[in-house]
Amino acid sequence: SILGIIPEVDGLRIDPCIPRHWPGFEVERVFRGKKLHIRVSNPASSCRGVRELRIDGKLISGNLVPLSALRDGLSIDVTLAS
Repeated sequence: SILGIIPEVDGLRIDPCIPRHWPGFEVERVFRGKKLHIRVSNPASSCRGVRELRIDGKLISGNLVPLSALRDGLSIDVTLAS
């Protein structure tokens, strides 16, 4: 999937592969009954590779949103690698 929003047993993996000319995208996704707002930014015109993932502003390691962090209205911000 080009948007790279992949449900897994342990959570929601965010691993987009988009055209370099895309500045990013926003999407709302329902996962396990929770409505999530996902914003991906591509400031370096990269096509893939997550540099940073933030959940409600808090930086987390990797690109998996863990089940323990899920709640309705969650804001997920992803910045692609430079």
